[in-house]
This record gives sequence, structure tokens and C-alpha cells, in this order.
Amino acid sequence: MPYKKVLLVFLMLFTISHYQVSAQKKEKIEYKFGKIQPEEFSIMPSGADSAASAIKLFDIGNCYFELSPASKSFVYVYERHVRYKIINKNGYDYANHTIGLYKSNSQSKETLDNMSAATYNMVDGVMKTDKIDKDSKFTEEVNKNVIQKNYIT
Repeated sequence: MPYKKVLLVFLMLFTISHYQVSAQKKEKIEYKFGKIQPEEFSIMPSGADSAASAIKLFDIGNCYFELSPASKSFVYVYERHVRYKIINKNGYDYANHTIGLYKSNSQSKETLDNMSAATYNMVDGVMKTDKIDKDSKFTEEVNKNVIQKNYIT
């Protein structure tokens, strides 16, 4: 009986380490803000979604804790990078973004330190970049515990 338990544990460890090694061999694709590949402009909806007004090219994020220099305590950091290709006017709403932030009192509240957005258009074979200005950002109080940060393009 102990032999079977040892064999089972060994197989479990081998399986776990096999998946970890396999995961490390995959090529990592990095998506950076402002780094647009020209082929992204040629992507079109297909199949059942051929009438789609926008395509989500990617939506990636990262969460971690770091030491805040201001409060000298650990803070939770959430980073997110989303990119849409807008196909027609019906997809314009995908360019607008809202982030809800929770607040319970003046001591405990979520903050948004950075929010950036830009639009990219291919004009006569040249990529044109338009950064979203400060007038497009605004804050809205939903209720006593929630505020929204909005980006309207």
C-alpha cells in the first residue's frame, strides 16, 4: 500500500513539473501601449460574427502587491491593457471606457493613478495616432461608495 501512495505522489509531481516546463517553452507575446502592428488594421470579423461592429484584439492584465512610498504599506496594483478594432460607427462605444472605484471613507478608497488612451488610424498607408486629451476624462459619483472614472473618445 505505501508503494502505491509513493507512486501516486511521484506521478502527480511529474505531471505538475511537466506542465510547468511546457508553459515556460511557449513564446511570450508582449503587447505595449502605442506599439501597433500594421497587420492589426487588416483583421476583419468572420464566421458567425461577420457583422460585428468591433473586434477585441486583446485584453490582458496584471495584478500584484507593491510597497507604497506614500503610505509605507502594501497596495494592490491592477494593470490592464485593452485594444479594440472598431469596424464601423456602431462600434464607437467600445472606444469609451469606465472604471468603477470603491470608497468606504476618507481612509479607505481605491485610486486610479494612470489611465491612457489613443486612437490609431491608417491614412494613405501611414499610421496616424491621436492621443485622448484631458477634456475626455471625467469623474462621476455613482453613490456614496462608488465613483467612476470615464474616458470618452
